[in-house]
Formats: sequence, structure tokens, C-alpha cells
Amino acid sequence: MGSTSLASALGGTIVAVTPVGWVIGSAIAMGAVGYGISKLIRSGADQDQVRKDLVKLFESRLQAHFAKESTNTSQNQVTELLAELVSKQIINEQQAERSLALIESGKLSVEIALARFTTLLEKSQQAPN
Repeated sequence: MGSTSLASALGGTIVAVTPVGWVIGSAIAMGAVGYGISKLIRSGADQDQVRKDLVKLFESRLQAHFAKESTNTSQNQVTELLAELVSKQIINEQQAERSLALIESGKLSVEIALARFTTLLEKSQQAPN
């Protein structure tokens, strides 16, 4: 099967009849294939970056959620400690309310308050009555 019969079989529009036409046609075809592969790779790299960005976003949201949950648990512990301190008459109600107000306003961190109230309770239990 010669080049002319192959060209006529393919319709003559895609394949050139002369050897120079074959070279030019194959160069165009290889250029198109190379362009397609480069777009495919670039598109994959873009998707990888989008995927990494989404993972970072979801991780930060998850950490924020667990931090908020941890803070709520710590606030509950502070409230329980304050109730125990008031019931044992180690502090009065006004002091407990002021402490809660400081925590809610952000002037006193929950962790520091928890540590202070725990220490206060432990010292009161060690002191002779």
C-alpha cells in the first residue's frame, strides 16, 4: 500500500501525499500530542495544588473545632471548681462571678484560671482545719 493509496483511504485531508507532507503532518500531530500532554500535566498539577489547599483549610477548621471543644470542656471544669470553692467557703460568690467575667472577657485565660483554682483547692485541703 503506497502513500497515495493510504492518503486516499484516509480522505486525503489528514495525510499529505508527499514525503515532505508526511514529515510536516507528523510534526503537527506530535506537536498536538505534546501540547495535550503538557495541558494534562499542568492541569494535574493545578488540581494537586487545589487539593493541598483544601486539605490545609479542612485541617485548620478541624483544629479550631477541637480547640473550641477543649475550651468549652475547660470552662466547664472552671465552673465546677468555682462552685466547689464557693461551697467550701474558700472564695465568695462575688469573687467567683468576677473570675467568670474575666474569663468571658478574655482578660483571664481558661487554662490559667483552671490552674489557679485547682491550686487554691489543693492548698485549702492541705491546710489544717
